[in-house]
Amino acid sequence: MPTIAGHITKVNHSGFCVYIPFSGEIQPMGRKTRDELRVRTAQYLQMLPEPGDYDSRVDEELFKRILQIVHRDAPGELHNLLAKLAATNASKLITENTFFVAFAKRNLLHVATYNQARNCVRLLVNPPHCWDPDKLDGRNHNPMYLAEMRDDIGVLVEIARQSKERRDMCSPSVDKPIYGGFPSTALVWPQDLWVHPLKRDAMIGVRHVGISGSEHDPAGHYMFRTQMIGPLVALVFELYIANPSLFAFDFWTGEESDNKQRLFWPVPSNEPDLREEVLEHSSCEDYPHCLYRISVITRQLHLPDEERFVILRNRWVTHTLTSFETSSRSWSLSPPSLMRYCRSVIRRLLVNRCKERNLQSNYVQLVRSLRQPQAIEQFLIYQDIWDVPDWEQHLTDGEGANMPYGIRLLARRIVLDTGETGTLIGHRFIPDR
Repeated sequence: MPTIAGHITKVNHSGFCVYIPFSGEIQPMGRKTRDELRVRTAQYLQMLPEPGDYDSRVDEELFKRILQIVHRDAPGELHNLLAKLAATNASKLITENTFFVAFAKRNLLHVATYNQARNCVRLLVNPPHCWDPDKLDGRNHNPMYLAEMRDDIGVLVEIARQSKERRDMCSPSVDKPIYGGFPSTALVWPQDLWVHPLKRDAMIGVRHVGISGSEHDPAGHYMFRTQMIGPLVALVFELYIANPSLFAFDFWTGEESDNKQRLFWPVPSNEPDLREEVLEHSSCEDYPHCLYRISVITRQLHLPDEERFVILRNRWVTHTLTSFETSSRSWSLSPPSLMRYCRSVIRRLLVNRCKERNLQSNYVQLVRSLRQPQAIEQFLIYQDIWDVPDWEQHLTDGEGANMPYGIRLLARRIVLDTGETGTLIGHRFIPDR
């Protein structure tokens, strides 16, 4: 790996600065921890058309109190407050039809979604509250869309478990992710990839990911434009094991192609020489965040895309598919463990079932239909890979951005041949009940 001359870049909008030392590694300086970052500015949370205006159907003091609870992601406090309001003060009752952001028609569930308040989202969409997880805002974005766009898989999974949304792969208007969302779509809506296979650029290109914001950031940044974060890189590579045909690149060469017959294993005869990589990183304790750092470095070096991908892939292979013998300093390349391989086979079977129907449920619900113990269900949705806390403190390169309102999506009412009624947004069908 080439080295880079050390320098300090300017502090960007979200309060980061980046130091690139001579070793070629990237280290964050002055990065706030996730807990410190959960404080938001009321100005952006209210999404005011003009600074200083108050645009909510909720009493201002109550609004601020609820937002503080959401920032802490404290479902117990939120439940007690909602129950108390329902029992004692009908004028302040908070329901799913109460707009916290009036002009955008966003309720508390929308607010909790783009605040990454996973536990609060779980509270609202489950009994006793049972809020509609598919409720559309003023731009016809539902919480599923908001979480998927931000690659916030923790929130997305909570919504996906209760969502009625189904997707039509035969529709001529199957959407592709715009800002981000590639790992989220690949995990939760793999049938989308039958139409739009995941490209190599999704792994090495600059994307948006949802962040928790900063009390020191008056603009209220809720997204960060940077390389794909480490846990999501690891997730996408792991998903490749199950369904290589859903990807538009070859894992072992990095070449882009439309060949649907590619395989993950066995390794081709010209397998990569990873000896130097394995020796250098055998003691690495920063996986999967090292995947993010190496991706940033190769971009800053302006290496060719195929080479950048191969370097990133080699780092993942080093951590997940190799064994190292310290005494002899020898290494070997081995297939995934039996548990990982079994998970891949189950996912392959479930994803292939999606070809048999038009309107499809999401992958989280397909796994739930197997009726397995919670630990197995979590393993089958790859929670051990993507559910990594405090990943924000490893962000070192990029810039913050407000959560884009996005374009207003065209929604129309339809009646299916079965007589079922609902709303169609692109290839996404949301039934009335």
